[in-house]
Formats: sequence, structure tokens, C-alpha cells
Amino acid sequence: MIKSLRVRNEIKKKADYIIKRLKKEGIIVQRYDCFTTNSIYLKLDYGVINTIRISVYPGKKHLSSRYNLL
Repeated sequence: MIKSLRVRNEIKKKADYIIKRLKKEGIIVQRYDCFTTNSIYLKLDYGVINTIRISVYPGKKHLSSRYNLL
């Protein structure tokens, strides 16, 4: 459980950093935290610039996340 919390916190830090940098460039970011898989999805400019997925495991091929940070 402690490892899971550490992993979740590390993913949140990375997402916060990316969001801060993108907003500085004027990009609108929508964030979705998936607690069952410890993944965070960042939809950029309402999906026009695709999606960034931050997770500790590879994503499913049928999903449309353009960028995966593992």
C-alpha cells in the first residue's frame, strides 16, 4: 500500500508539472485521475491536440491516447 501511494504521488507530481508548463503556453488542459489504475489523462484543448496519459503500465491499443508517459 505504501508503494502504491508513492507511485500515485509521483504520477500526480509529473501531471502537475506538465499542466503548469502547458498552461503557460496557453493550452487548455482537462485532467482526469483514474484511481483504479493510478493513471492520469490530460486532454489538451478539448481533445484537439490529443491526450497525454501518465501511468505505470502500458495502455490498451484501442484507446486513443496519443502520448503515453510510463
